[in-house]
Amino acid sequence: MKILLVHGVGHEDPNPDWPGQWEKAITNGLKRYGYADSIEFVPESPVTYDDLFEQNPEPTTQYLQALYELLKAWTLSSVSGNRGFGMPPTARGLFDDIGGFFHRVANFLRGIPYEIHWRAGIVAEWLIKPDLRAKLRARIGGAIQREQPDLICAHSHGSLICYDVFTNNDRGANIIAGRTFLSFGSQIGHPAVVADIWGGRIKQLDNARFWHHLWNPNDPVLTQAIDLPGVANFHQTITAFGGSFLDLTAHDPTVDGHHVGYLDHASTADVVWRSLASPARAITRGFAIAHDLMSTPTRRALVIGINEYPDPANRLDGCINDAFLVSAALQERGFQPQNIRALLNERATHDAIMERLHWLLDGAEDEHERILFYSGHGAQIPAYGSKMEVDHLDECLVPWDFDWSDRTAIIDKQFYQLYSQLPYKTQFLAIFDCCHAGGMTRDGSSKVRGINPPDDIRHRILEWNAAKQTWAERTLPTRKRAIGGDRENQEKYVGESGATFRLGRAMGLRRVSKRQFDQTRKLRGHEGPFMPVIFEACEEDQLAYEYRNGVTSYGAFTFCMIKNLRRNPSSSFERLVTQTAGTLKKLGYKQTPQVAGPTNVISTQIPGGKTPPSRKKRKR
Repeated sequence: MKILLVHGVGHEDPNPDWPGQWEKAITNGLKRYGYADSIEFVPESPVTYDDLFEQNPEPTTQYLQALYELLKAWTLSSVSGNRGFGMPPTARGLFDDIGGFFHRVANFLRGIPYEIHWRAGIVAEWLIKPDLRAKLRARIGGAIQREQPDLICAHSHGSLICYDVFTNNDRGANIIAGRTFLSFGSQIGHPAVVADIWGGRIKQLDNARFWHHLWNPNDPVLTQAIDLPGVANFHQTITAFGGSFLDLTAHDPTVDGHHVGYLDHASTADVVWRSLASPARAITRGFAIAHDLMSTPTRRALVIGINEYPDPANRLDGCINDAFLVSAALQERGFQPQNIRALLNERATHDAIMERLHWLLDGAEDEHERILFYSGHGAQIPAYGSKMEVDHLDECLVPWDFDWSDRTAIIDKQFYQLYSQLPYKTQFLAIFDCCHAGGMTRDGSSKVRGINPPDDIRHRILEWNAAKQTWAERTLPTRKRAIGGDRENQEKYVGESGATFRLGRAMGLRRVSKRQFDQTRKLRGHEGPFMPVIFEACEEDQLAYEYRNGVTSYGAFTFCMIKNLRRNPSSSFERLVTQTAGTLKKLGYKQTPQVAGPTNVISTQIPGGKTPPSRKKRKR
């Protein structure tokens, strides 16, 4: 077996013995499971690339903005429960307001120290320099073609370079063909990297023999888990070690005297070295068996309803009834009760909702049906961008423990990490019976499902008009260029203002112009992030009301939607929303429900029912 090692940036000087340490861990792991053939590490002198990076890069505005985006996305992942390192309660408090936190550290970032540069900063440099990426691809890609290794082991930034090689047009696909790729301590899945370099989606390596990814949730060096549901030649292995807050040793490839590293971890041995030491038939059979054992039901649903918010002024009446009404309708359509989970009232906290969203979407494959239903309040939160100032609004769902911070809101920056990698033929419908325009109780029977921000939050997007002696909303930078198409299509993604990140649209993965986005996804060989079908109770500037059916309260939208679905069980997504809009109008409600999603999908039949929907290629 010929093995090529690709280090992370900065290994050469701090640890000149890294090749020997890696070779020992890999050799011991393979021999432990009876590998008897020769093991050759190529080339004789490991390929390096530190010299291609600037030792002391000028901290330009572009560099600082890229670094900010990297750290912000990492921080959001940290405080939303997606990471495992032991963040103490006092430190978590620093991140309650992510924008405020970065205002406090802005000056620190401008004097970037060595440790930050060689870890987070080096990824920022790689992000903003296409010429540098090209040189790195040439060096690593050239070494692979010369040495023809069977296995490529790449750590940290080395894994970024390798994946860049393998997905950079058809030539890259040929370079990885028939080889095994092992990535660890990797930033391949970091949201900023996925958005700016991969075109909004991590593409599977179809031509690779296999791709193993090692994920340590305690690793603080901008690493991210990778979820490729339904991909037969990919497997992620959890390799937890380290764990104290910002423990940089949790990024180590091998044992460092404190704990094991990625390559000598017991889970790596049990999965990676065992499979590589076994015949090819055993590898295939083993992962097939594991896939069967871990297979998920083809239909799952999550229903959320919140009436009893802590503030009495925000309490609603019909949300629990909505959740039970939708659950009943789904069971009528073939969903099994054990595959429908509910979160109600005080149990519907931020962390609980995120945990249940993982349950809902983990393991979803082509043709699997997934339903998310939410009934409660919606809101908009002013959000900070790379210039340390508010530059857009985040639509959000309002959990029971919501406090107007990123840490307690369900915003799309968290949500898209769960749905954007779904297989394109997954049938995922998200239904939101709430509004984001704010609201108040209009009378005793018509409550509105949206809340207004406190004055200090609202102040973030206001400016004083001295000429008119009044406060007015600031004009935020438009994101319409990232969408393209006509005005109606643009507003479905970023609202009328062009500055609203709407739920379920993956706008955090569309940070460049439409033209550049399309060029990148075509280069990488995919169609962009997966997009769910979304039902919304009303238009962006409208309110979502409650309805009393006799003495029983429901959401007006939910009540009318289920009524029409039961009457017309074979409806398409589009037709059901149109029928529901008509029913609401007849009842006197000034709210027009909306449907968004891939063009050729919203015209197909809603999940459930007797006839499975026909699937066509998604148009974007």
